[in-house]
Amino acid sequence: MRAYYIQAYSMAKYVVAAVKDLFFLSKIQATANAMSLYVRFVSNQEELKSSLNHARPHVVIFDLELEGSDPVDMIRQIKGKKELKDITTVGFAPHVKRELRKKAGIAGCDVVLPRSDFSRSLPEILSGRFN
Repeated sequence: MRAYYIQAYSMAKYVVAAVKDLFFLSKIQATANAMSLYVRFVSNQEELKSSLNHARPHVVIFDLELEGSDPVDMIRQIKGKKELKDITTVGFAPHVKRELRKKAGIAGCDVVLPRSDFSRSLPEILSGRFN
């Protein structure tokens, strides 16, 4: 069923989010719904690759503490591919995880934020108007 929605939204803006945390998952989904945007949630590298092969998102969001995956490597792989490197990537992590946020930036993540700033800026991030 997800593939149907991806095809239906392929011409519109849509977001891929590598997020498992229920608080952020529901916050992203509620904000996207209010903005009439589709979000596809992924939890590992294979699901991310599948999402990028079906339709091109205008932004990919990463919980840098994604359990069971390596979001920094996922970012590195997106930014390492010529056809994907211009997709905006946004990563978030707790403010005390400075080293993790730094690694994401080095990997090529376009925007790296503490969780509180991410939550506050979510509408701008989802719309693609975040600087």
